[in-house]
Amino acid sequence: MAQYYDLVAGLPVLALEGNRELPGYASELESLAGAMRPEDARGLWRLRLVHDCANLANVLLGLPFPFDRRGNWSPEKLNAEIAAPDEMPDFMVEFVRKGGEGGAEALDRAFFEWADALPDGWVRKYLVFELHVRAALAILQNRRRAKDAAPVAVPKIDEIAAAVGSSGAPDFGIATACPWIAALVQAADEGPLEAELAADRIRWDMAGELTSTRTFSEEAIYAFAVRLGLAARWEALGAEAGRARLERLVETLKVNVP
Repeated sequence: MAQYYDLVAGLPVLALEGNRELPGYASELESLAGAMRPEDARGLWRLRLVHDCANLANVLLGLPFPFDRRGNWSPEKLNAEIAAPDEMPDFMVEFVRKGGEGGAEALDRAFFEWADALPDGWVRKYLVFELHVRAALAILQNRRRAKDAAPVAVPKIDEIAAAVGSSGAPDFGIATACPWIAALVQAADEGPLEAELAADRIRWDMAGELTSTRTFSEEAIYAFAVRLGLAARWEALGAEAGRARLERLVETLKVNVP
């Protein structure tokens, strides 16, 4: 495992909300990647791929969502990849080849199955955890909506994902294995915006927990990348208008997560 003492020591201190000034997400991660060993920098690329998937679905399916700049590829580069794949993982190439068959749900499912097959380590653990949180959040929000809300399909990559996707219990029966679910359930009862913020706090904390004993390793940089992405999201939503847009989106979108 590499040690990045100087790199980690120079990272700015972040908070989920209320940062005075945030570094640019893409430029900061590209700078960090350039200072890391290629195999470690690949972990940053993999973490950012979740945003590339969202952008790919938006472009290919004509979805009305803004381009997420936290991905690896600019709009121009993404269009070039769609036309002639060069860097795309096979599951994304297949999604393009099939013309987006199955919709965003199919692409999300393929992404998390791909993530679960990664070598066991920080990135794999975090992305599997991301599936747990994302799926639980989507189902909890569905429970607050009308009975005809679209069902949430969850790839059963492990016991927790299987429980979240099939259990009708308020906490999905995972409270012992996942203590964070209680806070998410409570926040979901308060409202969609509160649930989104609670989910990001849970992600924030998990990024730290996964890195607690490896302070100056590449894993600390991965945790920083996750937290910077979360902070950038809430900075963009910091204005009242931004929060109102998020509330409207969460209330009206029929979530398919997968």
